[in-house]
Amino acid sequence: MLALEGLAIVASILLAFAIDAWWQERSERKLLDNALVSLRVELKSNLAMIDRFQQLHQDIVDAGVYLLETAPAGVPVEQLGQVFVSGWVTDYSTGALDIVLGNTRLDLLEDKALPTALVALPARYEDAIEDERWAIERLNETWIPYISSVLPVASMWDVALPNLTFPVLQEPSEADFLRVAESLEFRNHVTNRIGYELLSISAQRDLSATLQDMVEQIETAVE
Repeated sequence: MLALEGLAIVASILLAFAIDAWWQERSERKLLDNALVSLRVELKSNLAMIDRFQQLHQDIVDAGVYLLETAPAGVPVEQLGQVFVSGWVTDYSTGALDIVLGNTRLDLLEDKALPTALVALPARYEDAIEDERWAIERLNETWIPYISSVLPVASMWDVALPNLTFPVLQEPSEADFLRVAESLEFRNHVTNRIGYELLSISAQRDLSATLQDMVEQIETAVE
C-alpha cells in the first residue's frame, strides 16, 4: 500500500513537471511566433526600402552613363552632382531581428533551415551596406576633391545638397565642362563610380531575394 502511494506521489510530481514544461514551451512558442510576426513586418519594410534605394543607385548609374555618352548643350549640373557628390548608406531596420535572435527559442521551429537563415541575416545586411560604404569613402577621398578642383561647381552642390547654402561662385561654362569631360581622368572617375553603384545594386538584389524567401518561410512557420 505504501509502495502504491509512493508511486502515485512520484507520478503526480512527474505529471506536474510535464505540465509545467508543456506550458513553458507553449509560452515560449507564442513568444517566438509574435516575434516572427514583427520580424515579417520589418522585413517587408526593408524590402520596400531596398526598392527605393536601388532606384537611387540606378539614378547615379544613369547619370554616369549620360556624362560618358552625351555632349550636352549646357553643363549637366544635376548629373555631375549625382556622380561626384551624392551618396548614402541604407539604414535597414533590425530591431525585430535582434529580438528574435536574442530572446526566442529558434529550436522550436519545425523548419530547421529558418534558424540558420536568421542567424546569418545580420551578415547579409552588413554585406549590402559595405558596398555603399566603399562608395562613400571614395566620395570623400577622391571624387568630391577631384570635381571640386577641376570645375567651379557651386550649382552642383546646390542640386546635390539642397538643404545647405553655398556661396555663389563662378559657374562652369559649356567649354569648361567639355574640357574636363574629354579627359581620361574624368572618364575613369565616372566609370569607377558606375562600377561601385552596380556593386551596390547587385548586393541589394541578393539581399532582397534573401529577405523575400525569409518572409515566405516565416509566413509558413506562423500559420
